[in-house]
Amino acid sequence: MAEKKFNVSKLTGIVGGDKSQMNELKTLFLSVNTQNLADLNIAYKDGQLIKVKEIAHKMKTSIDLWDIFELKQDIRKIERLAQEGNNTKVLEQLIQKLNEVLNTVFAQMK
Repeated sequence: MAEKKFNVSKLTGIVGGDKSQMNELKTLFLSVNTQNLADLNIAYKDGQLIKVKEIAHKMKTSIDLWDIFELKQDIRKIERLAQEGNNTKVLEQLIQKLNEVLNTVFAQMK
């Protein structure tokens, strides 16, 4: 099995190891971020960079709490580039990586 792309240590500490609460948080993460990722992709394709920035901003907390290390800096770069209106190849590549990593995380959590 592939190495996990997320770490639950931070959240486990917050909920005191309560497995029921962890399952609720996982369900919430999957629901909210599956939708956020879809919305971000649509906004990017439509050239709505302000919306991309807003969605990326919302996703930061989840990425940090679930300790998705590979995306911690990238989500911040996406937010910054979108806010600056820099619709560049770099932004496109970062969004592609966001999709790849989060889809792996979603599959690993299920």
